[in-house]
This record gives sequence, C-alpha cells and structure tokens, in this order.
Amino acid sequence: FFLMIRRPPRSTQSRSSAASDVYKRQDLYSTLSSLQEKKDDTIGYLESLRKIRDIYIQVHGLQDKRTLKVKRHIALGLLKSGQNKEALHELLETEVYSEISCGLQ
Repeated sequence: FFLMIRRPPRSTQSRSSAASDVYKRQDLYSTLSSLQEKKDDTIGYLESLRKIRDIYIQVHGLQDKRTLKVKRHIALGLLKSGQNKEALHELLETEVYSEISCGLQ
C-alpha cells in the first residue's frame, strides 16, 4: 500500500504568490472600471479607480507615474459627476507628488 503524507497548509502565502494576487486584483479592477465607464456607472467607476489607486500606492508608492495617472482619472471622473472640490483636491495632490518625483520642489 502507498502511504501518502500530506503537508499542512501554509499559514502565510509566499511573496510571489501574494504579489500575484495583488496584480490579479489590479487587473480585475482595471477591467471593471473600464466597463463601468462605458456604462456611465460613475459611482462604480470611481470606486474601482480608488481600489486601483490603493493597490498602486501599496505596490509602487505615491510618486509613481502609474499611481499619478490613476489619480488623474479619478479627478476626471469626479469632475464628470459634478464633484468639483473633490476633483480639485485630487488634482492638487497629484501635482504635488508629480513635482516631487520630478525634483521640481
């Protein structure tokens, strides 16, 4: 007879597995936000973009050009929905980090 030895499940994911999960979520939210934008679901679109922003901040940091691009898309979505003050706040924050990353302080 064969004796099968089972390993106990890992308590934590490996680094590469955890990173893979982050990129899968990022792709999922990117696809979802595109569909929501096409269907004029502004609230869902902004929620998805905010989740993408949070993932990008976690993975790439606040000053990364990908993070800043998503923040600009959030600002545009806010403008389209008439949330001008929030859009301005998002843009100003984006410009501050953009200047820092370019060394224009």
